[in-house]
Amino acid sequence: MLQGISVLWRSIMKANQMIKKSPNRKRNKPVTIRMNEKEYDELKRKVKDSGLNQQAFVIKAIQNADFV
Repeated sequence: MLQGISVLWRSIMKANQMIKKSPNRKRNKPVTIRMNEKEYDELKRKVKDSGLNQQAFVIKAIQNADFV
């Protein structure tokens, strides 16, 4: 579990640094979520299977979702 958290933390910190360096970027709103180990493993698997990066995967999932 600590390894997953460490990877996620590094990813968040890298994203924050990129935002600070590029204030004019189109997607300038960082999003942080919490999940348990099983959910995180499922996210990683689905992202890998999709061939997209995590950001693209989540955005595509949101755009194609029908939640009511």
